[in-house]
Amino acid sequence: MLQSKHWRLLMGSMFLCFGNLIAQSDYIPLGHKQYQLIDRLDIKLRNDSVLGFTTMKMYERRSVTQRVAYIDSLDKLGIAPIPLSTIDRHNIQRLLASNREWTSNYNAYNSRKNLWGTFFKSHGNMFEVHTNDFHLAVNPVLGIQMGNANDGTGSTFVNTRGISVRGNIAGKLGFYTYLTDNQERQPLYVRQFVQKFTAVPGAAFYKSQENNTVDYFDARGGITFSAVNNKLNMMFAYDKLHLGNGIRSLFLSDFGAPYLFFKLKTRVWRFDYENVFTEMTATFRKTGTDRLLPKKYMTAHHISFNVAKWLNIGLYENVVFGRANGFELQYLNPVIFYRAIEGNLGSPDKATVGIDFKSNINKNVQLYGQLVINEFVFDAIKKYREGSWLNKHAAQLGFKYIDVAGISNLDLQVEYNWIRPFTYTHRDSITSFTHYNQP
Repeated sequence: MLQSKHWRLLMGSMFLCFGNLIAQSDYIPLGHKQYQLIDRLDIKLRNDSVLGFTTMKMYERRSVTQRVAYIDSLDKLGIAPIPLSTIDRHNIQRLLASNREWTSNYNAYNSRKNLWGTFFKSHGNMFEVHTNDFHLAVNPVLGIQMGNANDGTGSTFVNTRGISVRGNIAGKLGFYTYLTDNQERQPLYVRQFVQKFTAVPGAAFYKSQENNTVDYFDARGGITFSAVNNKLNMMFAYDKLHLGNGIRSLFLSDFGAPYLFFKLKTRVWRFDYENVFTEMTATFRKTGTDRLLPKKYMTAHHISFNVAKWLNIGLYENVVFGRANGFELQYLNPVIFYRAIEGNLGSPDKATVGIDFKSNINKNVQLYGQLVINEFVFDAIKKYREGSWLNKHAAQLGFKYIDVAGISNLDLQVEYNWIRPFTYTHRDSITSFTHYNQP
């Protein structure tokens, strides 16, 4: 009962903002090909005032679309601030067609041919409804992958079928849902992961089938809205987030299963400030009977600052905790140092701090990195070779090189991640940095 009261308190404060809502959209899903275009534009523009804040993913559809539309308009006038390749221009048009409800001319992206006057009216979506106070876009989700593993598995496959629905009401309340049914047969190393941790990477509940196959249903969705002249954006969803500019993230990764979260994003001047409040599933064992799985919670802050046109620096903190009676209300404060609060509570939880950077050193190369500190004992640095486990930290360093050797749209990304033992574990498994038996 106390747990539900805490979530009602959080949701109640969120809905207090409804009276002054302004234009709001949903978010571009993680892994979408539009992210590659946004990456290229960010590097070429060298930290654009809109596209330059790339650390917290997912990206808001409205702001991205309107900025790309502005770049496209300059390009058509021959005064674009950056060179665009033929493929860049094609990808820009695909992005605008997919998100045309946020362009200045919705009908400019009508398809010359459609199906029965109802489907594929644009190249971006299978079915759309667009009125003055409502927009809806519906698309099928189809994915088939086939391969072969030489580890005794034989043929491997991923079979995904489902539907994606998104839209907004009166341009003020955004919504989306993503539903898929999935069957997989993965190589031996993935099956060993499943057997060891009782978890399918990226999925929640699953069923084991014959011939080393797993079956699971992937359901995600949420609502979004903004206030204070689009400076404050709120999202309540069951989904994943990715915090960082790398393939992997040492702060918050999208590797694991979806989870429930409430996210606040505040963007003013050169700052982007993100707050995330989550409810996750603690480590558990499958028993073969239905039961309520144990809960855990995480809160996180990240502030990103465009120091210069070529440099963005961010500071990060999070705390993972478990409570028998629900969410710890003291962690709801969005502008406080969590380690101090955690200490005042008796240090029962796992608090972590970090720093990240992104540097577009020229219009073709981006450097990025992260540093995570969970525990730091200076004297123990000299004892690493002796097997000391006292220091718990991790580091990432990578770079992106676009248009390699002058070849348009030949892009390269290289990344190295280094993690000390026990960095993401804790004395109590419920406060380890895991969700649904996955990191």
